[in-house]
Parts: sequence; structure tokens; C-alpha cells
Amino acid sequence: MNSPESVSMSESNYNWVCFDCRFAIRQAKTSEHIPRCASCNSKCVCVGYKLKIPGKSDTKGWEKLREISREMDQQTKEIQKKYHETRIAQLTEQIETLSAREHNKDREKLIAQLQEELDRLLLRDNP
Repeated sequence: MNSPESVSMSESNYNWVCFDCRFAIRQAKTSEHIPRCASCNSKCVCVGYKLKIPGKSDTKGWEKLREISREMDQQTKEIQKKYHETRIAQLTEQIETLSAREHNKDREKLIAQLQEELDRLLLRDNP
């Protein structure tokens, strides 16, 4: 069980911040829009629900939070890139394997679906 000190805010909400204004807002995980800063109206950055949000006057705390946020963002991008590359390889292999088999209507439909997904992924790489 988590003690009150170990979790800064409710796990049912994400913390969103504006680093420039040191503004923080909580929003449900299920929300589909990005909140805006009440001071400057710029889009806030999601920092999850586990990180403690420093007080407005805690300059070092905000610097540390920004650093952690950048690290989390970089890790997320690396994970997404690896998944993207892995998925392209999987789709390519599946298409090749299925194409080598005897033709039938259902298999051709599946190959077309896999090819569409592959094309979308490749299009992301070359806009």
C-alpha cells in the first residue's frame, strides 16, 4: 500500500505543467484534449501522476522536473522508434511468408491489410 507521501496526486489523474509559468493542473487520464496554461495559454506538458509537482517558488524543483520530463520524453521516443522498426520488420516478414503460399481470397485480403499498415508506417518515415 502506498503511503500518502509516496504518491503526490491521485493515480486517476495525470499532472500537466507549464514550465515557463510554473503552472500545474490535473486532468483525467481519459481526457482527449491537452490542457492549456491559465497564465500564458500555451499547451501544457504531461508529467504523469507519480512525479511530485514543486511549489511555484521552488526554482530548483522546477528545473529538476523539466529535466526528468525531458528524459521521460526521450525514453518514450526511443521505445516508440524501436516498436516502429520491429513492427515494420514483422509486417514485411508476414507479407513475404503469406505471399509465398498458394493464393486464396482470404489470404490475399490479409496481405492487403498488412500491406496497408506497412505503407502507413513507411509513410511516417518518409513524409
